[in-house]
Amino acid sequence: KISFRAMRLLALAAVAAATSCTWTAPTGDTFDLSGLTKDDYWMVQDAQLNFRYYLNVCKNAAPPKECTDGKEPPSPTYQVEAKSWKHLCKALSTLHVQTWNLLDPKDPQKGVEMTYGGGMKCGKTPREIRFHFICSPHFDEGPLQIFETKESCHYNVTWASKYGCPTGRSWSLFGGGSKSSSSSTSSSSWTLSSYFRLFMVGMFVYVTAGCAFLKYTQPDVPIGLGTCPNVEFWIALLDGGMKMGLMAYEKAMTVATGTTAPEKDFDDKFPMGKDDPSAFDDDEDEDDAP
Repeated sequence: KISFRAMRLLALAAVAAATSCTWTAPTGDTFDLSGLTKDDYWMVQDAQLNFRYYLNVCKNAAPPKECTDGKEPPSPTYQVEAKSWKHLCKALSTLHVQTWNLLDPKDPQKGVEMTYGGGMKCGKTPREIRFHFICSPHFDEGPLQIFETKESCHYNVTWASKYGCPTGRSWSLFGGGSKSSSSSTSSSSWTLSSYFRLFMVGMFVYVTAGCAFLKYTQPDVPIGLGTCPNVEFWIALLDGGMKMGLMAYEKAMTVATGTTAPEKDFDDKFPMGKDDPSAFDDDEDEDDAP
């Protein structure tokens, strides 16, 4: 038989698990909202200023003065009427009635959704509140807005925060984002922008080290493009990239406007791309001709 003490410990463990501030999504990405937990609460008002909401994450909010008459149970979220002299208070949820979901099941990078249910009944339906934590690596403010759904007694909170980002993702090569020691989750953090930043850093190191090396081995060479490694190759690559970009732009404009852009050579549009510098002299002579 299981003793009363053992049953109590199991119940406490179940509550602790249910109110956990961390969650691992089916994709393997982990979210940690503990950085948003306060000793008192976050306060936000609805757009019409009819209600004040006192919110906390992963912990019961400290009851505001309007909610201290003993009628409201402990809750992580409270609603107080702002315009009524009665200042009626409602507990919108219960801490241990908690569910998690991704904002986008296909893209954990967009953020996480956490719902608290089991609030004071609205008719026959318990109130519930849903937090939409939008992944914003460089945003560290409180909840942005809250509104009540058409079904009534269901509330949605929009909250942009760095804690809405998976802890397994590295948002910057220079810090400023959350990093994980788990190689299994960090392997999914590499996006196209991450590879581009890595490429740019590698290019900077390559060019800087190459210029320094050539200047060291050939001190008589003046500082400039001549000291950069494989400068001819990079100029040709840049020229080709500009041409491809121009062609892509013209095609996009053609699709957008429904017209056919006139075919012009890149060198005609950008004389700087000509290989023959004397072309500029010819143009000047033509302009000076009577």
